[in-house]
Amino acid sequence: MLFFSLFLSGGIQDAQAKKKKGSEGVLIEFIILDQETETPIPTATVRYPGDVESSRVNEISGVWQASEIYLSQGKTVVFRPGETLQMEISAPGYVTQIVQYDIKKRRNKVPIALEKMEIDDSDLEMPSIPFGRDKERQPSTGGAAN
Repeated sequence: MLFFSLFLSGGIQDAQAKKKKGSEGVLIEFIILDQETETPIPTATVRYPGDVESSRVNEISGVWQASEIYLSQGKTVVFRPGETLQMEISAPGYVTQIVQYDIKKRRNKVPIALEKMEIDDSDLEMPSIPFGRDKERQPSTGGAAN
């Protein structure tokens, strides 16, 4: 009788563990890299569309990983196999990418290469902004004492 009760309690615990495991998310790992140098981008961020806050990547490895996201509205998004995940990847000086990824049961390690922005600033001029109290200096007058 004791063996039967231990077997039954073990079966119930296994069922609860399987139920809990089914509600847990699958770990997703994005590795954010520079497209040209293939080095990690320490300033990159990952954002779930529709959320106002973004998550930073690891500064050394350029990796972002999670099995679920807590949105600013209080909702939780759990990553489950078979679902499609859409994320916005951005970094200062790089073109922002929106990535769609089909979640698998395992091995969800995704390298993402960001392209640097080409900014042509050769035709930009520094504006001269005079303040109301400033007066243009006359070349014939002396320095500050006059």
